[in-house]
Amino acid sequence: GDPKRFDARTESHRHCRCIKCKKIRDFEHEDLNGIKLPQDMDGDFQILRTVVYVEGICGNCQKK
Repeated sequence: GDPKRFDARTESHRHCRCIKCKKIRDFEHEDLNGIKLPQDMDGDFQILRTVVYVEGICGNCQKK
């Protein structure tokens, strides 16, 4: 698969990844920090971590 990457940024943040060149850009979005499970799932899972990332095509790849 794709190579593994080390993220030195330890504070809460999200990632946007280009599906063509695989470039990853960090971003922050307060609304995504407090995602909760729907009430009908409450109690079924112990949440250990929440991962949200966005995929698209970066500006450089769009120009090509």
